[in-house]
Amino acid sequence: MQTSIRPELVLILGVFVLMILLPVLVATSRLKTKFAIGPVPAILVGISAVCLLLLVFILDGVLGISASWSFTLCFWALSTVVCLVVRASYRSRFALFVLAVLTVLLLLQHFADLSPVKPYKRFFAAIRPGMTEAEVLQSLQAEFPAGGRFPVPAQSRSKENQLTFNLDPKESAWNAEAIVVVFEKGQVVSKQYWRD
Repeated sequence: MQTSIRPELVLILGVFVLMILLPVLVATSRLKTKFAIGPVPAILVGISAVCLLLLVFILDGVLGISASWSFTLCFWALSTVVCLVVRASYRSRFALFVLAVLTVLLLLQHFADLSPVKPYKRFFAAIRPGMTEAEVLQSLQAEFPAGGRFPVPAQSRSKENQLTFNLDPKESAWNAEAIVVVFEKGQVVSKQYWRD
């Protein structure tokens, strides 16, 4: 499977990172004295926080990546650095408030499923070699209960010993996202995750 990085996505990601780090760049530059007046430090840290949260929610919605503690801790560390630099440079109490809010929101996002991608990835991680088809289906039901918040992934058999789970064929964002499980003698021997 070959993937390519689109230049426009790299540019957009770069703009997000620049906006997130804007308070640090201003605080460590010669512009610090010009922007230390009035509400400017609070506005800068507010813009940074909004951009950080927007980036986190976009990444989580598309990739379901906030299930990883590494992702959560990385973004929490980034927000901590930005807020503490603003606090140290401008004596801003608002920066500490923003850090507290970001900490709560990042922790909530780690445990909340904003899109079906995160439970789908947990389902993939739960599939182990040696499991029976019934155990695989039980793992699917644990993540996608009937009548739950997200539709149950569609199941199909392309071959007698191969079971495919499509995340959501009706939703264009995930219509090609699939998990393929191969069985031999009734037990899982391999699995593959196909990104949309």
